[in-house]
Amino acid sequence: VRNLTYLNGVTLYAVWEEIPAATHTVTFMANGEVVDKVTFTEGDKTLSRVPNVPAREGYNGSWTAYTLGTSDITVNAVYTAKAYFVSFDANGGAGETMDPQTMNYDELVKLHANTYTYEGYKFVGWNTKADGTGVAYEDEATVKNLTAEGNVVLYAQWEEVEEETT
Repeated sequence: VRNLTYLNGVTLYAVWEEIPAATHTVTFMANGEVVDKVTFTEGDKTLSRVPNVPAREGYNGSWTAYTLGTSDITVNAVYTAKAYFVSFDANGGAGETMDPQTMNYDELVKLHANTYTYEGYKFVGWNTKADGTGVAYEDEATVKNLTAEGNVVLYAQWEEVEEETT
């Protein structure tokens, strides 16, 4: 400092400049691909927005837990197979009600064996429609992904037995 007068005294004042808070990025990933990037300021407790988890057939999706801190972070989508019920309809037959089966999407499962009977008919399999125009399955068939949403009813399919005449 030059030529600072000391005669009447000099008061020096501090000059302050605000340091902006650091910003960081949350990268949201699903199936190895970037879904979105959201920035936040250090000290924030929540994000201004969170993208939806991309849909995946037969699965429920969510983001892994995360905490905003002092660095960039990556948040991954986690998918859980949806569970569904397969129930059995005697479709004219009789007998004790068959318990429904719980299945998970993308799992191979063997269907319960038929326990229904129908006088004058033989059991020939299951179908997703009572009239037999849907998807057919053999008794105790190994199945997978009967539905991606909701539950399934399998209807017993019957074939009339012809009586022998002499």
